[in-house]
Parts: sequence; structure tokens; C-alpha cells
Amino acid sequence: MLSSLFLLKVFFVFINSSYSSGANAKLRYQITSGNVGGVFDMEPEVGTIFIAQPLDYEQNKLYKLHVLASDGKWEDYATVIVTIVNKNDEAPVFSVNEYYGSMTEELDGSPVFVLQVLPLHSLYCANAKLRYQITSGNVGGVFDMEPEVGTIFIAQPLDYEQNKLYKLHVLASDGKWEDYATVIVTIFIIDEVTGKIYAQITLDREARAVWRFVVLATDEGGEGLTGFTDVIINVWDINDNAPLFACAPDNCNGDVTENSPPGTSVMEMTATDLDDAAVGQNAVLAYKIVGNAALNGANRGADVFSINPATGTVSVAMSGLDREQTDSYILVVEARDGGGMIGTATATIHVTDVNDHVPHFLDRSCSIRIPESSEPNTPIIELAAEDADAGENGQLTFSVVAGDPEQKFYMVSHRQEQRGTLRLKKHLDYERPGEQRFNLTIKVEDMQYSSLLHCTLEVEDCNDHAPVFIPHFLQLPAVREDVAPGTSVASVAATDLDSGLNREITYSIAPESDPYHLFSVDQSGLVTVASELDREKVAQHHLVVLATDHGTAPLTGTATIQMALLDVNDNARLISNYRHCAHLSATNYPPYISSCVERRPIGGIDRRLLGSRDRRPPPTHARRPLASQHCWTWRCPWSSLLLSSPQCRCPDPQFSPGRAPDPDLSPGRAPDPEYSPRRAPSNGRRASGGGTAPFDSLQVFSTEGGGSLAGSLSSFSSAGLEEGTAAGHECLKEWGPRFEKLKALYERAEGSDL
Repeated sequence: MLSSLFLLKVFFVFINSSYSSGANAKLRYQITSGNVGGVFDMEPEVGTIFIAQPLDYEQNKLYKLHVLASDGKWEDYATVIVTIVNKNDEAPVFSVNEYYGSMTEELDGSPVFVLQVLPLHSLYCANAKLRYQITSGNVGGVFDMEPEVGTIFIAQPLDYEQNKLYKLHVLASDGKWEDYATVIVTIFIIDEVTGKIYAQITLDREARAVWRFVVLATDEGGEGLTGFTDVIINVWDINDNAPLFACAPDNCNGDVTENSPPGTSVMEMTATDLDDAAVGQNAVLAYKIVGNAALNGANRGADVFSINPATGTVSVAMSGLDREQTDSYILVVEARDGGGMIGTATATIHVTDVNDHVPHFLDRSCSIRIPESSEPNTPIIELAAEDADAGENGQLTFSVVAGDPEQKFYMVSHRQEQRGTLRLKKHLDYERPGEQRFNLTIKVEDMQYSSLLHCTLEVEDCNDHAPVFIPHFLQLPAVREDVAPGTSVASVAATDLDSGLNREITYSIAPESDPYHLFSVDQSGLVTVASELDREKVAQHHLVVLATDHGTAPLTGTATIQMALLDVNDNARLISNYRHCAHLSATNYPPYISSCVERRPIGGIDRRLLGSRDRRPPPTHARRPLASQHCWTWRCPWSSLLLSSPQCRCPDPQFSPGRAPDPDLSPGRAPDPEYSPRRAPSNGRRASGGGTAPFDSLQVFSTEGGGSLAGSLSSFSSAGLEEGTAAGHECLKEWGPRFEKLKALYERAEGSDL
């Protein structure tokens, strides 16, 4: 029945109408007794009784509830009787599964046996009305059954020779539920005259200990009166059954925990004897162990276990059970009955594990080397441990417990295999302090015990740092171009954070920064001049010094040295193959002569004008404008020769326009467009062979008075002017009578050597 189900409502009737309204009419109800098990409950204000707990017809079929109604001052009582109606929720059940009956073959139409069905229904329940029937085994329809009472009777004549035993299957049903039983009917033979009953089969007490049947006696040759009697035959037991172990042959197994003390119960080796225990000693059994052997390990042949001779309980007989030494034992147990018959069985006893062993590493210590470049999750080493325990007690966990403050490593546990793998968790950096070596403490533990292993881990340096110059750029002061080879110009130093060969450094100069191999660097980083320098060839050097380490796949660092060269007057502009040749600039004002060589012998020697190391243009006072001819003239300082631009012709094809400028000119100074220079040897001596004698550079001389209208009043000899030249001494006449004396002085010096 469902709880909270409405059952009934109790009403209270007022006799005095003055109480039928107002506050006095406010009643409260309650159940005061009879509510067995709290099955019912009641609404206190309205009087409704409802079901609060499930109902069970088989437990209680009727409830008598006492109900109280009160208005706070007055009260009244009533009795409510609740009858539970049965619901058919139980099946009929036969009292036994097999029934036995027997009769003589002469019986006909007599009742043989009544089946008693014990349903769980009450006699008050109509659903308990059962019906019976034989469903199978009724060969020839010999038997029939009363459907309402379950009586089996003989419906046809019996013939022992045709059938000595019947096995009937009987059904009992209440219309919804049903149950089955088996009825076995055996036929006996009786002597019609003497009434002796004979067994036609060998009796087996263990199969059936009691036989019951009905014997009919009739007088007057079978035509007179008839009498009936029940015959009960009890089969007497003989010792014809040996004891049997129920667990035999394959299920006699026991378990005992190692280290169990003596007397600990292990298992029950109970046997049964089908003989009658009430008759003699046929079923009285005695137990003993006839074989006590260890399958492996120690305790071979020892009496490790004992057995209670009366009960068959196997117990520990001695201390020292150790699963790690011997994990199982074989016992041969004997059961002997009072008649001397014996039954045996073999029992296997398994010793179960207790966590009584400390795990330990197979190695006492470990030393590992790992490259610095190893990636995270890289396996480093596999450690094996041992724990003699089994099951969960032998499953091991590994962990790093010390020596790894930054958690660079972690352990992967293979618990059942009792091994662990040390793996890298984070990148290593050999150059960081404390990361060249790790002293790790690794723990292995089971569920209760643990041990430690100290492991040294050396980090192998990898060439992961290039050499570094400090500083990496050097701006050196300018160096003279005639600096001697072997002169040191700079010292550089590089450092490498790696170690070993990875930090050993070799210095060199990048070939592309020194294509002429003018410099060298030794292994201390000292940069020196290796060959003669030439500013005119390379005016400024940008040397790239390399520092290369010796690691596998070497790394290189660079430093740049910037150095300018100071010019040394080691080059000359040469004008040759013309008697009077001057290089005049017609584009700049005032024009100047950049070089002048007189090749015509005067007084038996060559006259030459040497260049100056001073790179400045000739002084303005050495130049004289020829306004009337719109032409510039130049007075050569070693003679009275006047050179003008129309005279400055240089037919030598080596000095054609477009040749390279004078290397000794300062930056931005362009050569004269009409002539090109020719490089002179740098040693300053006459060139061997030819008729010319080039020198290092041109020397430009200035004379006093340069830049005036009269030009220079140089004390140099002016001899050597040809007669009739447009630039002769006669030009002094144009300057007035004050220069007559000067003209005479130059003319007097005509032909003399300077």
C-alpha cells in the first residue's frame, strides 16, 4: 500500500449548538493507541486518517485505532477498525521437493499419499485456495489426484512386472503463483496367503531410509470384508559409505597470512558420511593430516599445520610463516569413519602477504652524465628497486626528494615492475651557478616503508655560447702609413661562457676585412701590422677580428677595429718630356702650378722642381694674373723663366686627361683637368733606367712678393730664359722705371746656375 493514502475521515458532532462555531469549535484530532508500527497517521485539524507506512497483510491483518477529539477543554474518543485486504503476492510452496510412497501391486483405487502444501497465505484469504495436478510421469494414467486436497490415488491396476517405480511431477497453483514437487512411488510384492512382503530391489538407506505403503487384507477369498493398514519400513544402516570431502577434488583451498601465530585457524576440511550417524559409529569421523609439504622454499617436510581430529579445522602449528620463503603448502587430509572406511582430500594453503619488507634500490649509488642540451622529458636513467612483498605491498613509487630545488627533474614510477625512470623536467643551463652538478636524493616507497638513493648527476657542457668581445667595436687613433711591420695597433679579448674545449678560443682576422693580409692577430688577441701599409691603396681599415671556440660545431664572435691611416709623402706627380712644362689650372682663381720640371740642361745639369709635402695649393702670391691676355703666368722660382698657360703643353701621352689623381692630394682636391699624374716610387730615390728621376712628392716653393702686381721678387736665379720669349725679362719694363734695376740684375745673372 502507498503511504499518505487517504483512508477515512472522523467527524465530531456537537450536541450543544453554542459550541458549533467560534473558537470553541476548533478541534484537534490524534491517534492515541492501536497504531502498531506507526502505519497510520492523522491530520490534527481535519481528522483525516492516512497511511504513513507500507502495509503487509502477512504481518498484520487488522488494526484497532483509538482516536481522540478535543477542543482544548472537552474531549471525546472513538475506535476505528481498519481491516487489511490481502493482495496475492505470495506463491504456494511445497513442504519438500520430493515425496516418497509405496504400495503393493494388488491395490486398486486406494489412496496412497497426501501431499501437504504450506502456503504463506492466511486461512482467511480466499487466494490461498490451491489446486493440484499431476503434470508428468504418470505412465499409463495409473494414478490420479484430488485437485483441491492433493491426495494421490490409484486409478488403474498396478503391474509390478511392467513398472516397478513411478516418478510423478505435481503442480500446486493459487491461480497466479505456482510451485512444483516430485512424488516417487515404488511397487512391492506381498504374499497373498502369508502376507509376507518382499523387496524386489536392493535397498539403499542412503537413497531412502523409510518405506511406507498400505496393505489390504480381504477374507472369504477376496469376497468378504476388507481391512487396511499402513506399513512403514525403516531401512537399517550398514557401513557401506566412505567419508567424502565436499571440496574434493579441486576446491580445497585455504589462505593464511604470513607471520600468523600458532593456533591461527586456516580452513575447514569437513567430510560427510552418508551412513546413519544414529546407528553405531558408521558416520563418526576422525581427521588427521597425512601429508604436510611445502611447494617451494623452506619448511619442507615440517609440520607447519595441524588439524582438529574431531572437527577437521586446519590451524597453524608453528611460527615463522614467511610468504617470501614459502608461499604455498600442500596438505593431504584423511577422514576415517567408525567402520574403518577412509576418505582423503588434498588441500592447498596459500600464504598471503604482509607488508613486512622495506623496498631498496638494486644499486647502492648512481652517477649520471647528461648533456646540457637535453630536451625536457628526456629519460636520464632507469632505477630498479626490489621489494619482496607482493600485491599492493610490492608496488613501488619513486620520487626526487632532495637536491633539486628548482624542480629540474621528476620520476616516472612503474609500480608493478618495481622500477622508475628519472626524466628531465626543465631545460638545463651549464653556465648558471649550481647547474653543473646535482646531488639528487631519490626515494622508493611502498605503502608503509621507504629507502633512499643518492645520485650524482653531472651536466655536460654544450657549445651553446659564442665568444663575446668586450668591447666589440674599437675606434683607434689614426696611424701613419709608414708604420713598421710588427707594430702592435690594438689588443682585443673575447670570453666564452662555455667550458673545456667549448671555451678555448682561436683569434683570426676575417679575410674579407683584410684582403691584402696587412694585419695579423696572435692568440693573445694582439693585433699587429703584418705588411707595409699604403694609405693611397687603403685609406681606412675596418678589421673584423674573429674569436672561434673549439667546440663541436664551433661558434664565432666578432669585434670590429676601425683605423684610419695618416698620409706620408711617398708619392709624386711627374711631368716629363717637355722643355718647359707647367700644369696650370684655368678653372680656379687664382690658377696655380701643381708641378713643373725643366728637362733642358742649363749649365750642364738638369733643372728640376720638386714637390712639397705640404698638400695645400701654391700660395697666391706666387701667381700673377695676365689681365691683358686673359691668361695666367707663373714664374718658376729656380730661374727667371715665366710660364703661362698657353705654353703649358704636355704632349706625353702618359699624361693624358682622365688618369688617376695625385694620391697625396688631400680629400676633395681634384687634379688639374689637363694633365694626369704618374705615381713615383715611394723610396724617394731616382728611378733606375729611364731618363727621368721621379721623387716622392712635389715641392712647391713660394717667393716673397707673391701676389703683388710685380710678382715675386725672388732671390732665386732667373737665368735660363730664352731670348725672345713672351715671358722674358723685358716684361719688367712694363712695371715702370723702378724695376729697371731689377731687370738688370736678372739679365746679369743670365746663364749662371742657381
